[in-house]
Amino acid sequence: MQTRVSVGKEDHGKSIKLGVGDLLEVSLPETDARAAWRVQVDTETLAPVSSPTNTQTVYVLDAADQMHLRTFRAARVGRATLNMTYSRVEDGTPVDSFAIEAVVGNPPKPKPIRQEVPASPMLLILFRVFLGAAAAALLSFRLATVAANVLQEQTQLAQIAEQAKIRLQVNVGQADLLLGLLGTVVMAAAAGYSLVRIISIFASRLR
Repeated sequence: MQTRVSVGKEDHGKSIKLGVGDLLEVSLPETDARAAWRVQVDTETLAPVSSPTNTQTVYVLDAADQMHLRTFRAARVGRATLNMTYSRVEDGTPVDSFAIEAVVGNPPKPKPIRQEVPASPMLLILFRVFLGAAAAALLSFRLATVAANVLQEQTQLAQIAEQAKIRLQVNVGQADLLLGLLGTVVMAAAAGYSLVRIISIFASRLR
């Protein structure tokens, strides 16, 4: 069964319940001959009804008391906000406004926005302590790794230096041995020469 629901300026800001197929009739005053009502609405939910008086001014009593009539049909289940602005035609200066919310049928309720539960101060403190401990452990591990690398490099350098020292000692020993052998040969040659010379002298005297 189709129902006609009439609203006026006194219903501004209200929520109006309608059934699918119901008619919503809006009557608003016109107090300025230079102004006109403009409509903003979801036409898929509230469809404007075409009629000879839907967008015309109706004189209720006299020229000082005029009413602007508009009719809409509830086309489908849902919610729609009907916004009407009374503004001057030449420059768009607003004079008046009107707004209502139309609830057609039983539209699903909007899902509540899930809000994050604020963490307790103790949890925040524990989390910060955990982050600090993790950062300190990571820094300690890094320092230990650097120290191990430095110690390994120093050990390698010490081994290289020790090997170089041993090689130097071997080379010096070999040089000393060669010098000793050379000295022995020279001494032996000198002793042999002296012996030959003595034998020659004795031999010349015996003659």
